[in-house]
Amino acid sequence: MIATEEGANSNTNFYREAANKQIRLVLEGNGFQSDLLIGFREDATFGKDAGLDAIKLDGSHLSFYSMQEDIKYAIQALPIPDKEYRLSLGYSASVEGDNSLIVKELINVPNLSFQLYDQLTDQYYALHEHIKIPFVSNTLSNQERYKLVITPEQILTTESSIDEF
Repeated sequence: MIATEEGANSNTNFYREAANKQIRLVLEGNGFQSDLLIGFREDATFGKDAGLDAIKLDGSHLSFYSMQEDIKYAIQALPIPDKEYRLSLGYSASVEGDNSLIVKELINVPNLSFQLYDQLTDQYYALHEHIKIPFVSNTLSNQERYKLVITPEQILTTESSIDEF
């Protein structure tokens, strides 16, 4: 182990952490919570990525996950989309009742916008860090109610402004 001087960066993952691009969502309900992490990487695909994705294990009082090809994920890596992409979100709970979906973190994703689409109410919610969206669950499991809508933000330019540089 290498000793560090006072004020020096002793975090060996500093550069790796600085490059992370991710959104962390949390589902809370009945005193329980479940996290979902969506990371954006150049080497990820819109399919199953061994070594990047983590399957969600069942068995807790509250479970929140993304769904792709009928597989539930606790951690899912995706490429940065070049057009709108909709990712299915699912949940299961041991009891029905009041829940909240919270955006816990948005890290290094300035060129992406996120919305939560509630297919039951046909409502869109613009997502930003620490937003809390309450909802009532009348079912113990739902894999079709929510979609995470990921949209790349377009940089608006005109040809004349490009030529000026």
